[in-house]
Amino acid sequence: MSDELETVKARMDERGNSMTDTSPLIKIKSALTQLRGEAKQMEIRIGIVNHTLVAKKLKVRGRARGRANLRVRGRVELDRQP
Repeated sequence: MSDELETVKARMDERGNSMTDTSPLIKIKSALTQLRGEAKQMEIRIGIVNHTLVAKKLKVRGRARGRANLRVRGRVELDRQP
């Protein structure tokens, strides 16, 4: 009977210690902080890539419009020649 009582007491002590042990909670908070930091870095990288892509598209469109304008100007100049 006393062995059984000791076993139950040991289990209760173990449960009490595990309930008051905050190290897992601290690890979780630390991991969340790290994940938030990584998410911010990824958002910045995504923004930079997005900006670069838009800038390249605008540059290509500008070149295409410039070429189209040259073609139109060339036709207009040909039409004006006597």
